[in-house]
Amino acid sequence: MNFESIIWFILHYVLPYGIAFAVLFWLIEFSFRAWIKANIDIAWDKVITGAIIVGCFAGLWAFWHWTLHPILLKQPIWVMLAARFHTFWELFLQSPFMQSIHQKYELVSHWISTKIGDYRWYYWQAFVVTFFFGAIIDSIALVWRVSFPRTANVVVPAYLTFPRVFLYLVGRQTPMADFILAGKLRAKIKENLNDSYEAAVQGYQDNGQPFKDGAGGTAATQTKKATAVAMRRTKIKIKTTANGVREAQILIRQSRETETDRSIENALKGLGDRISGNSIFFPSDPTYNSKLKGYTFNSSVSYEADEQLGAWKDIFTNPFNPDNSTSQGGKGYLVSYFEKIGSILNYIGHLTPYAIYRRFIKLSEYRYAIDESAEVANFKVQQNLDLSVIPPAIDPKTKNDAKTQRTIAMRKAKARIPDVTMALNAVKINGQFKKVEVGGNNAIYEYVLPQDPNLPDNFDRIQKQIANYLRIKATPIVTLSAGILKLSIDNGVNVPASFSDMILARKKGVSNLISGMLGVDELGNPIYFELGDSNPHAILFGKTGTGKTVTIMTIVYSVMSAVDPSQVKMVFIDGKGNSFEFMRNDKGHPNPYVYAQPADASGDIEYARALIKHLENEVRRRIAIFKENSVQKLAEFNKKFPDQKMPELLVIVDEFSAIMDKDNDLKPTEVSKLGTADRFEYLAKMARSTGIRLLFANQTARKDKIRGNITANITGRVSLGLSEAIESDIALPDTGIKAHFISQPGEFYSIMNGVANFEHGNSPYLSEDTMNALNDSLTKKFGRNDYVISREEVLAEMETTVSDGDGTNTDYIDTEDVAIPDPKPTPDWTLDKLKALDKKYWFYLYNHREELIENNTNKKAPELPKLDDENKDGDQGKAVGKSIFRKNRESNSPYNSFKKELEEWYKAQKDAETVDSHRSTGSIVASSSDKVKDVTEGNDKGQL
Repeated sequence: MNFESIIWFILHYVLPYGIAFAVLFWLIEFSFRAWIKANIDIAWDKVITGAIIVGCFAGLWAFWHWTLHPILLKQPIWVMLAARFHTFWELFLQSPFMQSIHQKYELVSHWISTKIGDYRWYYWQAFVVTFFFGAIIDSIALVWRVSFPRTANVVVPAYLTFPRVFLYLVGRQTPMADFILAGKLRAKIKENLNDSYEAAVQGYQDNGQPFKDGAGGTAATQTKKATAVAMRRTKIKIKTTANGVREAQILIRQSRETETDRSIENALKGLGDRISGNSIFFPSDPTYNSKLKGYTFNSSVSYEADEQLGAWKDIFTNPFNPDNSTSQGGKGYLVSYFEKIGSILNYIGHLTPYAIYRRFIKLSEYRYAIDESAEVANFKVQQNLDLSVIPPAIDPKTKNDAKTQRTIAMRKAKARIPDVTMALNAVKINGQFKKVEVGGNNAIYEYVLPQDPNLPDNFDRIQKQIANYLRIKATPIVTLSAGILKLSIDNGVNVPASFSDMILARKKGVSNLISGMLGVDELGNPIYFELGDSNPHAILFGKTGTGKTVTIMTIVYSVMSAVDPSQVKMVFIDGKGNSFEFMRNDKGHPNPYVYAQPADASGDIEYARALIKHLENEVRRRIAIFKENSVQKLAEFNKKFPDQKMPELLVIVDEFSAIMDKDNDLKPTEVSKLGTADRFEYLAKMARSTGIRLLFANQTARKDKIRGNITANITGRVSLGLSEAIESDIALPDTGIKAHFISQPGEFYSIMNGVANFEHGNSPYLSEDTMNALNDSLTKKFGRNDYVISREEVLAEMETTVSDGDGTNTDYIDTEDVAIPDPKPTPDWTLDKLKALDKKYWFYLYNHREELIENNTNKKAPELPKLDDENKDGDQGKAVGKSIFRKNRESNSPYNSFKKELEEWYKAQKDAETVDSHRSTGSIVASSSDKVKDVTEGNDKGQL
């Protein structure tokens, strides 16, 4: 390369681009300073002054051109003067002096045109390229609120290091975006400091003058220097991996000086709120990390590269749709147009290779998914219901189907996103919007919150503030789980749930026989309701008008849809009416799953009490059978004795507190025989292993209506709308969910899978005619079955003995001499406390010895035996359970001695007072259970 080539390159490229960059930076600096100094009041003043001046000149010119000049042209003297002036001017131009000047001008102009003409293209190219990319970078800088040089320092290296895209091959979702985000965060952190900090590092004082005579400034200046240097050395890591998480960490290392560290801490306060965004969300203030020796901001947010790709139907729409008109409450056609342009550019920016790949995989999984649940589940699901008898889900007000209503609801919910975000910001919750879903009357907004220890744990006040901010009547429900905040707001558009779609979407394999569904979530996915060994019973709360009965029947028919009536039977008891009257087998629409005639405690309390006692007897009978055959639960018994299979029972008791309230009408001597509260408590504690599952339902969750000993043994909870705040804490404990804010019928929260995995959904509506049609379809398939036990047999058991847990018959004392202790003993009482009771209460102790003595929770647990080699790989829990069972019944155990003492005392009283014993009817119970085998077999027999 010779010298001429270097000169040519400098003149053609270096000099043009240097001038272009100089002009660009000068314009940017000028515009920035002008923007800072801009004052709209001064601007208007100058515009008005300038308009007046221009107007004056324009008026003078108009007066001359249209008035004065035509008048002068009519005067001979003016014409003569004008002609002489023109002649004089022509002579001046033709003079040797002016001719010489004109020749020199022509020579200079020709030389400039000749020399610079070759460079015009290069200067034009330099200015076009520089100003084009400069405008792009400056636009980004304005959006980021970062200076132009720092923005250029982030964007330019990102695209110069293009091989970074090969990180896609090692599982990174957005390597280019992560690199730019890291640079953006670094630039924002530097921008967070005052310019005086950077000036101090460069050796300038606050007044802009350099330090003189080697002086380094005051101690405050030195602190500023150290703080600025610490910010420069900030380490930022951002990684978006294939597991769908964008992780980010900012580390600002501490200095060696206390004062500098204080300055760094002050500079970092509130920084997290300023720099969060783009699926990165930091807490407001940093956390000191002793291991890294510095101040850290950490963020871990779920991120899917293909999320934007699924919204193309909403993006590529007509911005001139009449709905966007301002007269229709829209944003206006022009605003909608530019928003669509921005959305399209944003969409194109997300068309990365990995995003396209993930979208393809998700669509494939959705469309061609294979349900493998049946391969690993305990039971396969049948399809017993004739879904054709169920009418399509229609909104009763608009008569629209669910798909139409969902489209309308989603449009309204999305339009409210900015308002919801601002409402959260107003209550000091700075979350990043993730998505919105609609279901029922609600729109559920999801926000990702930072990993901040200062997040609120009580949303009572916040929920009301948000309602006031959004100007809505219904208080929204705010829940927080795993860093995701969900805000459920009344959307004003009902999306009806479809029972048929729910049934068709259910999984093909289940873990338990009693496997139903409560309803569907916002995406239309089923919310399951399963009762088994780990979750034996459930309780459903809901005040009048919230759809409690509708939800119960959704559970009932979804269970019937999946199982054979020879394996599951249902018992219906209603405390305040005849809600289950249509389920009777002796009426027009019999149901093959009904175990006994439904009971109505409000009109026939005698039969209701008898049916509850029968269930207690059945539990005792099954326990005795299991002990006799050395099994621990129903599944083991049915597997060991397939010819003596017993069905699982689902006992549905609506308004069970109303039934227990009727115990107050009993005489003290009648409580032991007719009372229901103790029996409900016994069922909740002892029915777990016998295959008898309880579904209690109640209007209220108040403690004065529900005994704690009952709810303590019921792990599954579901709640619809409630009346009071205190009820929410009882119905959905440890969740913070305010169920008393639920106003829509059928809307519920479920913690069937634990308080950490609560679910929100809506139950589909089934009319009585539809349920009658479903009963007919089930009878057509399985035949008409008789009750397992008749009403007469149930009533007859009220005068009989019950089978005790050890296979013997237990007499219950029915005498005027029975006295009830006050307070009543509970299973938590120690043996010493029980023995201390006066002997006049021993009749009561004898009647309740099963739960008060054998199941006393304070008795000393025996030492667990060690497992032998045979049991090392076996069921350890079962082996230990059997050992405890045997040791607890050793004759020398304290509680067993007291039990024998009670029995000997009772025998003496019996001999002395000639108390009539009750006859045993175990044969009646046994024969009734055998009727299960007589049901007509269905076509799907053997699948379950």
